[in-house]
Amino acid sequence: MVALECGRTDTGPAGCAARIVWGTQDDLRRPACLIELNEFLRDKRILGSNHTGIMSVSIDQIRGSEGRSEDFDRAFNARHDRTRTRWMNIAKARLAGKELRPVELIQIEGNYFVRDGHHRISVAKALGEKYVDAEVTQWEVEPTGEEIAISCVAPKVLLAGQCV
Repeated sequence: MVALECGRTDTGPAGCAARIVWGTQDDLRRPACLIELNEFLRDKRILGSNHTGIMSVSIDQIRGSEGRSEDFDRAFNARHDRTRTRWMNIAKARLAGKELRPVELIQIEGNYFVRDGHHRISVAKALGEKYVDAEVTQWEVEPTGEEIAISCVAPKVLLAGQCV
């Protein structure tokens, strides 16, 4: 779990000081995972791609990752402590008012997969933001006719709806 807390104080600039709270998904004891892009594509054929440019994307529509599905859960909480330093640096930059570059997403059938920007999405979500600016590339796919179940990498018992 990652979160940012901001409270009023008399000592900080404009009377506001931020405290960064860090924890991993393991702290919550609930399994969840991002869908791995390659798993999602196993029963599909890529027909083409189209760069759609920078757009605002709902964080709730980001369902997967290209190669980093084991590092963050579906709520974009870090699943491992090794990502802490990177996350904290991005959080500090955001709290300092620095503008960060858009994340890179792949859109397939209304689902978004993170190509670059996992930590930026995680920090944005911790700040309570509902949308992120993203450089989006849309992939057109068609089913190959083979149905393949997508499963989580996490070998824990899943309740219905926790990982799709």
